[in-house]
Amino acid sequence: MPSFRKKILPALLLTGGATFAGQASAYTVTNTMTFLTGTTLPGGVYGHANTAAATGTYAEDGIIVGVVGDPTDINAHVHSAGPSTNRALEYHTDSSGMYFRKADGSAFSLVSLDYDLGSSTEGGNFAIYGFKNAVNDPMLSAAGSPSPTDPEGGLIPYVASKLIANDGIGGTPKAPVYRTLNVAEAGNAFENISAFWITYQGFNHSPTTNYKALDPVTGAPLYPDFNIHVDNVKLGAAVTPPPATVPVPGAVWLFGTGLAGLMASRRKKATA
Repeated sequence: MPSFRKKILPALLLTGGATFAGQASAYTVTNTMTFLTGTTLPGGVYGHANTAAATGTYAEDGIIVGVVGDPTDINAHVHSAGPSTNRALEYHTDSSGMYFRKADGSAFSLVSLDYDLGSSTEGGNFAIYGFKNAVNDPMLSAAGSPSPTDPEGGLIPYVASKLIANDGIGGTPKAPVYRTLNVAEAGNAFENISAFWITYQGFNHSPTTNYKALDPVTGAPLYPDFNIHVDNVKLGAAVTPPPATVPVPGAVWLFGTGLAGLMASRRKKATA
């Protein structure tokens, strides 16, 4: 067989039979927010982490966290929680949620976080929304208050989302039992974001100053008595998606196998 045929035929067969598997991302943790221990984490964090100034937010290992600025509740905040030897961050009905970003505004992968729902009344979902930019201001408006009508996830379109079922499972405030959510593995849209917001689905504004309608039978507020403790927030380097692969046309495979048959037929004739 001429040398050019010896080179072309295997190449065609290899190309025709090739498959392209997606690359599994290996996440190397670069920043971790553990909320340390003792009194390092303030009893209440009132700062607006979605703003450029981020004054009054909590910072640790290159990550900052605070609330989303809510013009309907200037006192919205998140709390320290858990025993002094294992602090966590708590979000419940007097807050607009937890907003995390890197202090330098750079992009990252949200690798994982631990959460406890033992103090939450079961029902509904917590939502994690990921954003392209670190600063997203404003996220909430005063329109429609005290029954805000802002779109779910705020005024800035999010690029990633993940729900956590509010199942009420966990420990107690003094003895939390955490579960780990591997966020980036659950959806690779979280592999390249610059901020994320944990809020209660349908109640982005601070519920205690909004959504004040009462149940006509029980007289209780209609917003749910939700509560989440978050700890060990781990970030990794942003993952840039690989270039899209171009599928090999089926005609190439057919051509390759046809050419192989033709070569085999010629070899038989030559030896006959």
